[in-house]
Amino acid sequence: MPTAEARQLILARWERTLYVTVEEYLAQYSRALRSNLERLWEKYHQPLHSILKERDAASVELAGYLTELGYE
Repeated sequence: MPTAEARQLILARWERTLYVTVEEYLAQYSRALRSNLERLWEKYHQPLHSILKERDAASVELAGYLTELGYE
């Protein structure tokens, strides 16, 4: 039965190697995903009130230009 025991040991070692490899891939993917999400959050996070404030300021500026050109 040494062949059966050797087969068991080889399969156990292969299983551990496979498990470690998959865990590492998952860890890499998780780090990349987190990094991308943090980058997107920093890029696009802006409170609604500040967006509306900028929109209102641009609207007032545009109305001023239109008045100067005689359109209103």
